[in-house]
Amino acid sequence: RAYAVTMLYDYLFTFQQIQPESKALGGLDMVEYLHLHKPAVDWLAYRVGQDAGSDVLTNVLQRYVEFCGNSMVLGAILTGFDGALFCDKTVAVLALINQAKPSKRSLVSLLETLGSKLVQAPPPEEHRLPLLNEVWKHVGKCESLSEYVSCASAWLDVLLQHYSDREVLVLLRDLTHHVSTAEAAALETVAPKLEHCVSVLIQFSKTT
Repeated sequence: RAYAVTMLYDYLFTFQQIQPESKALGGLDMVEYLHLHKPAVDWLAYRVGQDAGSDVLTNVLQRYVEFCGNSMVLGAILTGFDGALFCDKTVAVLALINQAKPSKRSLVSLLETLGSKLVQAPPPEEHRLPLLNEVWKHVGKCESLSEYVSCASAWLDVLLQHYSDREVLVLLRDLTHHVSTAEAAALETVAPKLEHCVSVLIQFSKTT
């Protein structure tokens, strides 16, 4: 893993040299060019994140902040590291998500990934409600039904495990509102995620 750590650090350091006007982009815009990097960056972050400790994640995030700041790279870091490493860093991670420069990885997609990690290990109790409120400021305004439902599905898992019934009901009301105002064609695309929501609700009701 040491080689992967070095490679990821080198990538984050050299990221600052990628400029929109650079000839290295081969005529692509910045978003399209960085999307070509995604499979390699995902792999690097996964290799570095396997069995990594909190110190490794801290070092990676420090270099991300100093040299990179792009949502594609942040998404790879969030996906690659174990969820337990984020539980005491949720406020800082949420700030990074809000500040991330654009790529094909949207802000709502990053919030979905954060939610999927917090199922494994929730944030401190005093941070849970402020975190949820801040997250839903963005998710509730999402105009893409597929992105909204996918993110809501991930956070429903979090709420059922680590929040009260009140927060679950608020999310379900918001989800119902988005779904009830959507067109039939759009609903077909999100059916699997909606089925997941129903499934986890039934499963949770049987265990409580």
